[in-house]
This record gives sequence, C-alpha cells and structure tokens, in this order.
Amino acid sequence: MDEWLTMSQVAKLLGYTERGWRHWENGTRSMRSVLLAQYKTLANPAPETIPA
Repeated sequence: MDEWLTMSQVAKLLGYTERGWRHWENGTRSMRSVLLAQYKTLANPAPETIPA
C-alpha cells in the first residue's frame, strides 16, 4: 500500500509552514519563488550531494 504525505509534511519538506501552504492554496500568498528554488536545487544538485 502506498503511503501519502500530509499537507503538513509536504510543506515542511519545502521549508514552508502548513499555514503558509494554506495561504498559498487560497491564493493569498505566492509560493512560486519557493517552488522555483526547490526545482533548481533538485535539477542542479550540489556536486557534494551526488552519490559516488
């Protein structure tokens, strides 16, 4: 059975609070910059984080 992350866990992984995530979902606060930064980090990981 697959395990699903809660909204709180996802927000924490992105370095965001659950309250901030809710604001973003409601359109009152932009998470675009947070998501872009996360994407850039995942797309271009630092060399020391890549397993040999």
